[in-house]
Order: sequence, then structure tokens, then C-alpha cells
Amino acid sequence: MVQARTPQRTLDEVKAEVLRRAGKLHPFEGLRREDAERVMASLTTLDSDAWAAAWVELGRRYEDGGDAAAKAGLKGHELSKLYEFSFDAYRTGRYPTYSSPGKRVASRRTAASSAGEAEPASGPK
Repeated sequence: MVQARTPQRTLDEVKAEVLRRAGKLHPFEGLRREDAERVMASLTTLDSDAWAAAWVELGRRYEDGGDAAAKAGLKGHELSKLYEFSFDAYRTGRYPTYSSPGKRVASRRTAASSAGEAEPASGPK
């Protein structure tokens, strides 16, 4: 049996869909809208590694911010949110599959950030 292929979305269609879902719908419900807008604006290609790199860069900024805040003594919900934003960015970088070297980096960062010391946040994002 021959299966029909689904046509690939254009870059503009992907950007619109991510922005439609950012902060609201799976799998982008954990993203802040302004972060999604910034990353989507930076993308000029559908290349998997470019996608992953943009999200990993955002995730690292949040992770570094969380590390610095923890060293400065921040605890609780505020610290947890920084690490959650990092995790969500890394998770988005590997979306939808681990299909490229860059996406595998994002996947490893997701696993590393979920194993961190941050306390889980409670309540809605």
C-alpha cells in the first residue's frame, strides 16, 4: 500500500503555529510568548539544527540565569521558574523528534535540566 506524504509546512506556517500554541497548547504550553516570538523571528530556515540551536541558546540563557540566581541565594518558585523555562526551551529544541545532531544536543540538555536541583514550581505557568 502506498501512503500519501503530508506536504511539509513552510517556515511561515511553522512560525505561525508555534506562536499560536506558545504558552497555551501542547507541546509549547510551557513557553513564554515573548520567547517564542524572539526565537521564531531569528529563524530563517526549517533546518533541524538551526531550530535546535535557537532553542538551546534560549534554554542556556535561562539555565545560566537559574544557576546565577541559585548562587545568589534565590530559592523557591522564582528559581524553579527559571529552570522550567530552560527545560521547556530545550524540549522545544528537540521537537518533534531527535532527527539531527542539534536536536540530540537539545535532548541531552532536556535530560540534564530535568535532573537539576531546582525545586518544582507549583501552580500554572
